[in-house]
Amino acid sequence: MNGSLAKRVAAAARATWMTVLLSWLFLMLAWAIALWLLHYRPSWARLLWGGGRVTWDTVQMMYLRAFAVMKVVVLVILAAAVWLSLWASRLKRLEGPGR
Repeated sequence: MNGSLAKRVAAAARATWMTVLLSWLFLMLAWAIALWLLHYRPSWARLLWGGGRVTWDTVQMMYLRAFAVMKVVVLVILAAAVWLSLWASRLKRLEGPGR
């Protein structure tokens, strides 16, 4: 049973690392789009966010807060990936070559 647990934990670690990678790519793409929007300030963007009542300073603050929250979430997922990787390697070591 220990061998199947080690395999499952290793698979969970790999899946978590892929989640971290995809989350980081999403953050980079979203940040590039945010930079473009905040630089060019298209008029249609403010209409989508609140019918023109929203100022660009408010939009910028919303972006900064949203990205801060997303980075904290990715950091928690990263910690889980490291923990799962260490656990999987420890299980593999405990299993030993003869088992």
